[in-house]
Amino acid sequence: MISIVKNSIRYMAALIGVLLLLGTTTVSAKSLEAFFSYCTFNSPQTGPYIETYLNMKGSSLNYTQLENGAWQGSVEVTYIFKQGEEIKNFKKFNLLSPEVADTLEGFINFMDQQRIQLPNGKYTFEISLTDQNNLKSHFVTAQDIAINYPTDDMSISEVQLVESYEKTEAPNILTKSGYDLVPYVTDFYPASKERLIFYAEVYNTDKAMGADEMYLINYYLESTNNEGKALDGFRGFARQSARAVNVLLQEFNMANLASGNYNLVIEVRNRQNELLRIQKIFIQRSNPTVPLTREELTNLDVAATFVTKITDRDTIVDYIKSLRPISSELEVAFADNNLKEAEIELLQQFFLGFWTNRNVVDPEAEWNRYHEQVRKVNREFSTSITKGYATDRGRIYLKYGQPNTIAARRNEPSTYPYEIWHYYRLPIRSDAKFIFYSPDLVTNEYQLLHSNVRGEVNDFRWQLRLRYRIEQLNNIDETQGIESFGSEADDLWRNPR
Repeated sequence: MISIVKNSIRYMAALIGVLLLLGTTTVSAKSLEAFFSYCTFNSPQTGPYIETYLNMKGSSLNYTQLENGAWQGSVEVTYIFKQGEEIKNFKKFNLLSPEVADTLEGFINFMDQQRIQLPNGKYTFEISLTDQNNLKSHFVTAQDIAINYPTDDMSISEVQLVESYEKTEAPNILTKSGYDLVPYVTDFYPASKERLIFYAEVYNTDKAMGADEMYLINYYLESTNNEGKALDGFRGFARQSARAVNVLLQEFNMANLASGNYNLVIEVRNRQNELLRIQKIFIQRSNPTVPLTREELTNLDVAATFVTKITDRDTIVDYIKSLRPISSELEVAFADNNLKEAEIELLQQFFLGFWTNRNVVDPEAEWNRYHEQVRKVNREFSTSITKGYATDRGRIYLKYGQPNTIAARRNEPSTYPYEIWHYYRLPIRSDAKFIFYSPDLVTNEYQLLHSNVRGEVNDFRWQLRLRYRIEQLNNIDETQGIESFGSEADDLWRNPR
């Protein structure tokens, strides 16, 4: 299976392979996984060329044992460039994985970069990958590409996304313009990636404007929903002196960039600020800790998205209220300030932005999964006046998921009805516990009485409050209270089951 994402660099995520049982000298067969991208440039000395970036997931290869006892995988890679049926250029080679001493201790991802000369023109680019230790895992795909770098007119190369860079000590395949550039072989940036590094070249500005003429390169991020408007905090410029080749190597800190779809834009402008050339590349950002601002929300285009199905204001208000257990403080504040008065369009934009922030690829699927949990807590925890998601048990369930164990006691003679929920592990701590109780003895409304999780209710006198139906809280120093006949609360708290 292959998924092709097209943009100015055109990325492919290849999932290739067939499950197959091989001999004793081969690790069990797997599905080959690779990320591939490419970018075109122009050299004043040798002409246009294409640079290919192939990133192999080491754990997806099949490995054979070498004579030295180590294990190694091998992939046959073929690149073919055609015009019609005529092959204009090609490259075929075996790509070897790093050797691993023990296949049980993990594998190493590895990368290959190639440069292939290719004159201006339109081509069909065919890529073939074959796992040499599982020949049935053969995969071929193709797409059209165009290369156009005029010799007497200004142009901008495609934009290379960069993982890291450093000044070159000895020229190698990664070297361009005095730097070794390690490519970033995808257009998706998770929250763990805070640096957006990019490289581009501008050609023939000396011929277009005159040698050494000063000009400006603007670079910025724009939302794909609001093209042409640079995002605040994500804009820069570089003054350049016109030459045969000018280089742009820059970066943005994306720690505060909210989830969404963006274009990285590079513009060439003259002294009169006239736009001469422009180049764009698409990126996706996932950063759930950063909510969208009101301005960003109002720029969201909800047309043709799943939120257009929600046309009743009361319904979307209820949906937004159900998000409270998993909302950030800023998202809670936005909802509190806008649920009563805001037009339905703004509520739709907030709702879309909320789920895009959590799953930029498929926000609807993310909402559907959560909504199923909301329906579940509404069935189990709702009262005559409170939706399940707004109860303490509903909030904890939606925030932390289903507990590993629930000990429920409805009829102990000396305590209010209670439940003790236990989680083996939460992101913020292990052995997490919550005790809920029903002080009115009648309804399904169980209040959170005590928890050992930071940020939740923590009451060192919870045993006394649980037994308040038989004894009063007169002594403020008392924590345990009298022995209560038939109560298991203390034991269940210490030893959840």
